[in-house]
This record gives sequence, structure tokens and C-alpha cells, in this order.
Amino acid sequence: LMFPKVSLHLVVIRLDEKLDDKPKVRYLVAGENKYKLPENLALSNLQMIQRTCELAEATRISSENKVRPWVMVIATHLDCECPEESLKEKNRRLQYLVDKYNCILIPKSGDEVIFAMNAMAPEGQERDEYTCLLQQQVLQAPKVHTKDVQVPARWMLFHLELSRCSDEGVVEKSVCLGVGDRIQMYDDDAMNAVKYFDSVGLHK
Repeated sequence: LMFPKVSLHLVVIRLDEKLDDKPKVRYLVAGENKYKLPENLALSNLQMIQRTCELAEATRISSENKVRPWVMVIATHLDCECPEESLKEKNRRLQYLVDKYNCILIPKSGDEVIFAMNAMAPEGQERDEYTCLLQQQVLQAPKVHTKDVQVPARWMLFHLELSRCSDEGVVEKSVCLGVGDRIQMYDDDAMNAVKYFDSVGLHK
């Protein structure tokens, strides 16, 4: 999930594979492998996590953004851990990421870097618990903004209208002014709204 000023980078690995393994690619439909895909990816699980952290940091630097990006490592197949490399060992090996890269790793509690779960959990209490825990971990991560900011209601309408014109992520100034004109905003007011939404990472 990427925005100009705020981003959450997700990496998904399997606990039945080692960090140095190249993950196997499967695309299953109703439990059957319907598509022929490359047997293994070019990068190992560890390399994918490293590249994601590097990308997150490079994106922050290139945009001159002082906000630290979020990176979340989600590991599935909790019910069939790899006997050669436990979840505890994976967490130990990934601890260096916290110091090496200027990212916010979530969740991180004590020695924990990985959010481990059973992706095939049946519907019901277990799946609901995973969902709630995942939401809590993201919500409890360090926030980009520490206080609420009130904006005019017309600005929110402007944001909604502008979102329909920003499929490619970049909106021309003339388009912004045109949207503002349609909802009876002065040009200066429209540009102030654009600057505000850009500062919080909603438009570029």
C-alpha cells in the first residue's frame, strides 16, 4: 500500500520454508493448481524481505520524506513450521533489519519481527482473532500524525472528486483547478487543498 508520503510494505512468506529457500510459486483455485508458473522465484525469502526494506528506504529518501515507512512481514503456515528453522530462529535472524534500515517493522514486540498466522484457519473464532490482531498491530504502530486536523467539508468533496481523476497517481494542476471550479472553490483554495492532501500522502 503506497502513497507519496506514507507507505505500508507487505512481505508474505511461509513458515514451512527457510529464509534462505527460494519460495515455491503456486496459484491455487479451490485447492487445485490451475496455472503453470515458475517453480521457484529468483530471490530467497530473506532477499525478498531485504529488497522490500531497501525499496521502502529508497522511496523515502528519493521523495525527501522524513516519515519512516512501515514494513510488515507476514508468515503463513503456522501449523506446519519448518523443522530446520523455527519461527523463533527466523525472528532472531531478522532482528538486524530493525537497526540496518530506517523502517518501522510491525509487529515488533520484544524479539518478534514476524506476524505469524495460519492462512487456512477456518471461518470462526480463530480467523476472527487473526483479523483483530492484525488490525491492532497496524493501529498500534507509530503514527505519522499525532493529532487530529480539521479541514473544510468542501475539501473532502474536492478530495473525492480528485481521486476519480488520479488513476495514474499524478494529476495536472489544470485538472485540480477544474475540479475545484466544478464544486465552486476559488483557485487559491483548491491549491491549498492539494498541498494539504499531498502533505499527508493522499495525492501527488
